[in-house]
Amino acid sequence: MKLRTLTTMLVFVTLIAGCSQVRVLDYNGGQNYYDGAFEFATQDGKINTYIAGSPFSSPDPKFKKTIISNMYGATFGRNVNFVDTTPNTERYGFHIVVAFNAINPLGVDDICRNATEVKSRPNLKTTSMIGIFCQGGHPLSYASGYVSGLTGPNDPKFSELVREVALAMIPRYDDEHSSGGEAFR
Repeated sequence: MKLRTLTTMLVFVTLIAGCSQVRVLDYNGGQNYYDGAFEFATQDGKINTYIAGSPFSSPDPKFKKTIISNMYGATFGRNVNFVDTTPNTERYGFHIVVAFNAINPLGVDDICRNATEVKSRPNLKTTSMIGIFCQGGHPLSYASGYVSGLTGPNDPKFSELVREVALAMIPRYDDEHSSGGEAFR
């Protein structure tokens, strides 16, 4: 009887531990994304990325490098280097804005236009992230996510949050037309 109870508890704990606690919202409706936009923006293999805020109270000089490295390879298609940079000032320049625990009521348009206005506060209890793919001051696509109970920037849940939001931020596009079919005949 005790072995059965112990086995049941072990299976239950294993299932709970294996379940992802990261939640991501992909905003497909009403976006300005057009097929091939990300591929065009990253044809040189990189895209400028501005990171606003941090969910962690102690400043870590490696924090932005952690974000950038977690985003690498998270999008479909070729691997893209997300380059940590200052906010975009080009009128039509493609760029990414990533914000953590934003506390001011800015819309995605506002964030694309002036990412320095994003205010955030550390919060390990529930950490939120938004990723926006912008062209100039206009959002082309975006996604957000959240996770609870982070222990720090090396927490696997934090890496999962960054990768999942990056994946959802860029709609899938097959620039190689690997299906072999044509859309219009």
